[in-house]
Amino acid sequence: MKQCYRCGFQMFDRETKCPNCGYGYESKRGSGFGDRASIFLVIVSFLIPIIGLVLGLVKRSTQPRAAKKYFLSAIIGWVVAAIMWYGMSDRVKRMYEEYQYQQQYYQPFKAK
Repeated sequence: MKQCYRCGFQMFDRETKCPNCGYGYESKRGSGFGDRASIFLVIVSFLIPIIGLVLGLVKRSTQPRAAKKYFLSAIIGWVVAAIMWYGMSDRVKRMYEEYQYQQQYYQPFKAK
């Protein structure tokens, strides 16, 4: 037996509407099924953040929970990409400076 959230009436578990006030319920197993985010699309949103932003905008009105997950994974993807970009840019800069140093001081002597 379960209790109606609106009026407190005791009803059977299999009932989808309260016999007293008419308040409708969805089963817990089926509620929000259409609002679930696809795990594949969440991963794609993380790897390619612009797709996550587009998916979030497209599904914002029809599937708000899924859209929130797509937005969140896209934001996390942007942050990870920015951290990697910063780390790589510093490394590339050091490699370029080392290359210039080698070109300057280790040139073979040219015969005149």
